[in-house]
Amino acid sequence: MQGIIFDIQRFALHDGPGIRTTVFLKGCPLVCKWCCNPESQEMKEQLAYDSTKCKDSLECVSVCKPGAHSSLFRYHRLNRSNCTTCGDCANVCANNALKFYGYRKTSDEILTEVLKDRDYFRNSEGGLTLSGGEPLHQILFSTEILKKAKDQNIHTCIETAGFAEREKIEAIAPYTDLFLYDYKITDEKQHLKYTGVSNQKIIENLALLASLKKEIVLRCIIVTGVNDNEQHFRAIANLSKKYSNISKVELMLYHDYGSHKFAPLGMEYWPETPAGSTPKAKGEEWLAAIKRLGGKNIFIG
Repeated sequence: MQGIIFDIQRFALHDGPGIRTTVFLKGCPLVCKWCCNPESQEMKEQLAYDSTKCKDSLECVSVCKPGAHSSLFRYHRLNRSNCTTCGDCANVCANNALKFYGYRKTSDEILTEVLKDRDYFRNSEGGLTLSGGEPLHQILFSTEILKKAKDQNIHTCIETAGFAEREKIEAIAPYTDLFLYDYKITDEKQHLKYTGVSNQKIIENLALLASLKKEIVLRCIIVTGVNDNEQHFRAIANLSKKYSNISKVELMLYHDYGSHKFAPLGMEYWPETPAGSTPKAKGEEWLAAIKRLGGKNIFIG
């Protein structure tokens, strides 16, 4: 089976236990305002153009048959509506102004890459992580990869926002050892405002995984002015106590490392973004507040 990914990162240390090989899939039903991987949102190939790197060498114009690239007085012009995402332009751009996101791989090709790191997994108790985007968005592809990994006795993990039909959770759970599960905003209206979807399925699927006794690391991004409030902190504390399958809770402090990716993709970054990244001292304050509300096994991720 074939799916679409945008990256494979080896020797990852923050996507589950031990040394991981992380496969990033394209496609996500959420459109989070602070998304750090905007290239993951669309489940299709995409061309990114960074005008600050363009030196108007115009090699792209000569290879672009659909006419997405052109020149005016020797200055480069891009018409995205003509782009067929063939990737030829990115291959000839000497200045890396053009980058192609998204390529198709079979589950066997993915596993071949993953197995190259088997010794590192064994020595560090690591394994394979599927990230994105949203792995549940390509459920058949993701399930097939995880099943083949389990056949090779490799520890498996997915990073998920949990927004999916119940049947998808039930299908993938037998082949997933650990869920890195996003819990973004407690208030449903605010969740809809900042992510584009309701949080009801997310909450229901969290309960479903508890009934299936699947290990979860609850990941909670905290954004100043969005969810740094007692209602949300209390909900995090309560979840940490309610479900025994939540082995720990990681507070993920907002950062703007992905903001530079938006313009090259023809997208606009969240205009109300907090300035810069969250200071660790502020994160420590939030951590202490959640612990005061009874939170268990809470850490800054």
